[in-house]
Amino acid sequence: MCQDDTILSNELPVEVDHHIDLGASVPRGNLKDAVARLESQMIANAYDEYGNVRDAAKSLGIDASTFVRKRSKYEKIVKDVTS
Repeated sequence: MCQDDTILSNELPVEVDHHIDLGASVPRGNLKDAVARLESQMIANAYDEYGNVRDAAKSLGIDASTFVRKRSKYEKIVKDVTS
């Protein structure tokens, strides 16, 4: 447990510590865009880590169909931007 009012990263559950970069700066601007960037990054990271949709989706606490839909959405956005 914490000794004072500060929570250190080694005191967080593994699930939380794994997905949050505590050293990252807080993004500025549009909340919707910031959430989309975070969601896209988490989806990509989960797929890279687990190598399949079912396990990646489970690690994020979402259905596989939701994972596929969101992953396709973000891949299309990246493709449109880079084209």
